[in-house]
Amino acid sequence: MRRFLLATGFAAAACALGGPVEAQNKKINQPGYVVIRVLLDDGGGGAPAPDPNNPGAAPPARVVDLTRSVAAVVPYTSIESRVFDKNKQFNGNTNPSWPSFRHKYGDCFYYSDKTFIQFFVVNHLHFEKDVRDAFEKWSLKRSYDNIHDLCTKALMYGMVDEAQKYCDEYYKLPGLLDRSTPTQQYKTLAAA
Repeated sequence: MRRFLLATGFAAAACALGGPVEAQNKKINQPGYVVIRVLLDDGGGGAPAPDPNNPGAAPPARVVDLTRSVAAVVPYTSIESRVFDKNKQFNGNTNPSWPSFRHKYGDCFYYSDKTFIQFFVVNHLHFEKDVRDAFEKWSLKRSYDNIHDLCTKALMYGMVDEAQKYCDEYYKLPGLLDRSTPTQQYKTLAAA
């Protein structure tokens, strides 16, 4: 249920903050998230019946069930349009320019047919940056306050290396803070 609510929140923010056209037409340097949705339902079986009263008219549109879709939320650091082969010049047929997402694992191109493969950009929202900034703020004035939550959030957002670093710093606290009494959360972490 939590994942569904998070995905719904991202989708709502995507509609409000950006869209596919924005990402295709300009470079975006702020980190954010991309919501990629693949529709698995084409709107029902078979071709819809034509209108018998108007034989030349287009068939009625199918209703697509949006609950039959798969969505992924991918954090990115920037988006820019670039050619597939960097060693060749732009050519609309053999070396077109496509949107490219830069993320912590590298770059990737995306394809959206705007029907069954859709994507939405959520700008100015990046939880990883917020966690890193909060840790930097915490490291200036080390205490038992908030560090347990930072370790947990880092794990929730898939920041495994950072979570390990934060937990190591958390584990060192009793040696650094002579007068403070360790919290129950610290004792549970240290026992593990």
